[in-house]
Amino acid sequence: MQEKKNAALIELHYLPCVQYFAQFLKYETIIIEQCEHYQKRSYRNRCHIMGANGLLRLSIPLQSGKNQQMNIREVKISNEENWQQLHWK
Repeated sequence: MQEKKNAALIELHYLPCVQYFAQFLKYETIIIEQCEHYQKRSYRNRCHIMGANGLLRLSIPLQSGKNQQMNIREVKISNEENWQQLHWK
């Protein structure tokens, strides 16, 4: 069995891929970055899943004012749409 490394700092993802979780097996400690800047078009608020009819692209709507320089902790989810129901279906 391979010896585990000490710690890894990883970025926040919404419904990450299998490779993201595979990193958990390589390290004793996983630290999720909470002070990074929000990145548009990243997996911070979106994901891809397989559905009955192929690939589905899901994203969590964010409140206006989000930008590249905003701390990830300051980004707010918009609940004007019923996005949660769509994601569960």
